[in-house]
Amino acid sequence: VLCIAKEFAAGKIQNYIALFQQRFLKDQYLFINELEGVIRQMYQAGDVDQVRGLEGAAAKKIYHRLNNFIDDDAFFLQKRDRRSPDRMNSLLNFGYYLLFSRINATVRAVGLNPYLGFLHSPQDNYESLVCDIEELFRARIDRFIIRLINLKVVKRDDFIETERGLYLKKDAVKKFIDQFEAEMEKKSPKDTLSLK
Repeated sequence: VLCIAKEFAAGKIQNYIALFQQRFLKDQYLFINELEGVIRQMYQAGDVDQVRGLEGAAAKKIYHRLNNFIDDDAFFLQKRDRRSPDRMNSLLNFGYYLLFSRINATVRAVGLNPYLGFLHSPQDNYESLVCDIEELFRARIDRFIIRLINLKVVKRDDFIETERGLYLKKDAVKKFIDQFEAEMEKKSPKDTLSLK
């Protein structure tokens, strides 16, 4: 379990390293080196909780750094917030939900037990294996969302403000889903979206 948990966590961080290598920014190599150090620490970890702690701490730093790639400051990420989302969190929540649903259906279709996870605890009452696999694709979803923002496919006025936060308007939801499905159809690594 520990060995596989390490692979999921390290794979997630490695995919973010690839994302950050796409655009040269001042001091970016220092952050990439830091993430590579986190991966080394993960492989030396003695238990799954330690791996989770390293992954969680790295994720916080990663989300903060995503602002460097976003052209419109209305989408800048202050912190990761699932409960009362701003524009960027709203898009991340929706993108991750669509990804989770797709992985969940695939895991069940091939006959795997979605509740038997490694990095995420199978003791919890949710599809922990699906959550494990989802980690490997978060960087791709982040890249996809940043591209939609920078190309102005999704704009700041595509959101409606509610008591629970900002959410996409109905027509923007359809546009986002269409773009998401097109992104998911891409098979080759060279077909994946760049940040601009």
